[in-house]
Amino acid sequence: MTAWYRSALMVMLGSALCGSLGAAERPTLRLGVIDESFYEAVGNVVAQTLEAQGYRIDLSRGSHTEVYAALGRGDIDLAVAFWLPDGHATQWKALGTTVTEVVTLYEGARFFWGVPNYVPAREVSSISDLRKPAVAARMDHTIHGLAPDATITFQSIVAIDRYQLREAGYHVVPGSFPVWTSNLRQAVAAKRWVVVPTWTPNWIVREYGLRPISDPQDLLGGVNRVVLAAHSPPGTAALGAADIGAIRSLKMTLDDVIDMDLAVNKNGLSPDKAARRWLETHSAH
Repeated sequence: MTAWYRSALMVMLGSALCGSLGAAERPTLRLGVIDESFYEAVGNVVAQTLEAQGYRIDLSRGSHTEVYAALGRGDIDLAVAFWLPDGHATQWKALGTTVTEVVTLYEGARFFWGVPNYVPAREVSSISDLRKPAVAARMDHTIHGLAPDATITFQSIVAIDRYQLREAGYHVVPGSFPVWTSNLRQAVAAKRWVVVPTWTPNWIVREYGLRPISDPQDLLGGVNRVVLAAHSPPGTAALGAADIGAIRSLKMTLDDVIDMDLAVNKNGLSPDKAARRWLETHSAH
């Protein structure tokens, strides 16, 4: 029996005495956070909330693939975050009984393709519209994605084929956040027609006025709840009802997450400071 499992088991069996335990007697929780700014801000909100409950937090960052694999192996205890039921359904199913849902952090997350607001809605309101000769003649045919293991990237590659966009000259190029953001910034500055695989919450959607276009084949999935997940076993045994209640009581919204993401990417705050500022403001209410 590992030291971690013994600690978790003691918390589970002694939950009735949780209120009398000192902070030094509570276990260190290993929290994995996906290394994108909006995940990191939310991850720091979770970390600081659990620290206020008396836990010590060992926070690590990694890609979706790295964090999900670490959670499945039990190398981390908690992960921020999974989008369910659609966004990360494949990854969730692959992990099987090694993970369990702890609590919903916020709701309303979804993937979509967007175009800047200066692209007329009467001409482009759907992914299917990108095939129109008049639209294809003006639209940038290079659709910039993110890392190959990012859900929006491989969903977009599927969409290219399913909507027969390859025949119209479109192609998806995986890349990095700096390239992705830089391309959008330049396109908007020049008023070029561009389509962007993106999601909400994401600061660029608000900052650059991206309008979602419809996905008639529903390839990008629907609206998701964003959940804190735990390795199982011991799963939620590491957290008491009061700890889960403290996270649930935050009542974080999609707009709250976008506000923190903007604070990081536009105002230069660290995810830790953006989370702390949000918690201070939230506590004031």
